[in-house]
Amino acid sequence: ASHNVQSIGVPEGAKTFNTQMGATVTLSFDQEGAYFYKCTPHFMLGMLGMVQVGNAVNKAAIESNWSSIKNQVVMNQQRGTDLVKSLN
Repeated sequence: ASHNVQSIGVPEGAKTFNTQMGATVTLSFDQEGAYFYKCTPHFMLGMLGMVQVGNAVNKAAIESNWSSIKNQVVMNQQRGTDLVKSLN
């Protein structure tokens, strides 16, 4: 009940997303690129993830975005860094 999924980086032209707390949802990723997301209330604890569809055509934008927000993560910051490094 205390989790959601909010986009923090999507390919140019793709829809951003921010689900309701505790909701079960299905998201479709129709555009090639990386979709970086967080659990809003637990972001500072490093609760985030990535979905890559095809090539990470927006890798540079994701790297830049992560660089600007990673200091907000106080635990498990390496998780975000590893996710960004894994993009291809």
